[in-house]
Amino acid sequence: MPVGSSHGVAIEKPCYKKVKKKGKLVRVKVGCPKPKLPPVPAPAPAPPPPPPGSTRSNPFPLGTAASVTGWTIKVNSVQFDAWPVVQAANLFNDPPASGWADVVVSLTMTYTGTSTGTPWLDNDLHYVGASNVSYPLSGFDHYCGVPPSPDLLDFDTVLPGGTVTGNVCFQVQTSDEPTLIGFWNGLFSSSIGPWFALR
Repeated sequence: MPVGSSHGVAIEKPCYKKVKKKGKLVRVKVGCPKPKLPPVPAPAPAPPPPPPGSTRSNPFPLGTAASVTGWTIKVNSVQFDAWPVVQAANLFNDPPASGWADVVVSLTMTYTGTSTGTPWLDNDLHYVGASNVSYPLSGFDHYCGVPPSPDLLDFDTVLPGGTVTGNVCFQVQTSDEPTLIGFWNGLFSSSIGPWFALR
């Protein structure tokens, strides 16, 4: 029924219609039509999740090959707190300073360009943890030394389709180790990515 108000109190009003009785039009009480409610809009579909590797929160799983400029790159394995293996690799390697740790990353790189590539020179894989400071750091203050064999530096010229697997070593703050993740940051790129899980 239609709803009115009296002194702030909602009251229902009856509905009438005019009918002819004995040649006269009279009003008779009838059931009120149900009000037409607007249709309830369907909920918007949830946005699709970002594709793997496209964000820091959704990196490529460890062991997944991804395409970057001129290369396909894969993080095979990662050794954290790796001073024992770094020490065994070369007796002249120095242990990390207090609050720092060695990290050894095994990479496989396949050259997809059309001329030649140099793995260690073209490798633009960086690493970052909770501090949001990327590694490896420039300079030799936290230089890892000679990594376990095979060293990625041992490979020079690679022709199209050639694949190499080698280790890189760098030092990170121990507070960054639990959250460390890899990302590609090309020299002339305006954006970073893809992202690579290290665990």
